Amino acid sequence: MRVLNRGQNAALTGGAILGTLCLLLALAGMLAGAKPLIFTSGSMTPTIPAGGLALSLPAGAGDLVAGDVVSVENAQGVRITHRVQAVEHRGATAVLTLKGDANDAVDAERYVVTTGDRVVWSAPLLGYAVAALGSPYAIFAGGLLSAYLLYLAFGSANSPGGSRPSGSRSVGRRSRGRQETATAEPQLYPSETVLHTLPEPEATRERKSGSRRRTLISRAAIMASAVVAMAGAGALAVPAPAQAAFSSAAGATASFGAATLPVPALSCRNDGGSVVLEWAHDSLAVDPTYTVEQSGAVEPWAEGLSASSLAVDAADPRFTSAEPAVITFSVRSVHGLWESTAAALDLSYTPAGDAPATIQCAG
Repeated sequence: MRVLNRGQNAALTGGAILGTLCLLLALAGMLAGAKPLIFTSGSMTPTIPAGGLALSLPAGAGDLVAGDVVSVENAQGVRITHRVQAVEHRGATAVLTLKGDANDAVDAERYVVTTGDRVVWSAPLLGYAVAALGSPYAIFAGGLLSAYLLYLAFGSANSPGGSRPSGSRSVGRRSRGRQETATAEPQLYPSETVLHTLPEPEATRERKSGSRRRTLISRAAIMASAVVAMAGAGALAVPAPAQAAFSSAAGATASFGAATLPVPALSCRNDGGSVVLEWAHDSLAVDPTYTVEQSGAVEPWAEGLSASSLAVDAADPRFTSAEPAVITFSVRSVHGLWESTAAALDLSYTPAGDAPATIQCAG
């Protein structure tokens, strides 16, 4: 069996080490619920800068305390990883007030959780490397590397001439007086000597056969670890991005796409020929203002409202339809650069005729 050179042995050993690490991470994920997190913003700087990689473990609501760095999902399903500033325990749930270490103010939303992912370890820059493993180029390179390691582990064992040690002919010539006999054919091939080797002892053959089997088993084990490494590399590229928006105007321009307020709960009640729109937020740590808009209108119906209700009068001159119509009103909450998705509902409008104009809650 051909002996691998240093570089080939290093490739197999490196694949085995990486495979072992991936196996340990996979076991940690299955047994302990460990979850890797990639930080896509700098809101936790300097503790965990952008591009950092963190490892979290699940924790019950009752175990979360101020000072913990936890990862939760906001009302829009975006994962937020910030430090706990205050916690209010309510039986099996907890209401968390979070703040990024680099932020000037606490998060606008308060998070009601039964469990949270508490960060137990982090390292800078590793998130970039893990994210890169999920790229098509990295997956292609991993496939090539796996194929090469397969060749090293098994292909060289069956290569032509692999079992013939170099220099065997010269050794035979040197030792022919003791172990070998030669038959010369001077008339045809005066410069060639044909060697007849004595049979190899049975114990030697068994020892060599056992050595070959051990080598094959060793290479197979290393190759299995290397293949697991390639699969694990792809798995490591799956961590949830720990997005978190800045709460200061100076830092918000770079990564504000994930910054939202929760959607207000919007309701409607009839008040004679008019209606009253009412809205509310649950567990909001800031006091936003509200913008009310009418479908089809260029300008907002009202904006900068601090109240949580608005009366809509059917006699308002902004109603210009001459036919009965369904008009959609929407309400958005706004706080600085943050704003929520609009909550909407329909109103039924009847223009004035024989009777005054009316507007009512639809349905």
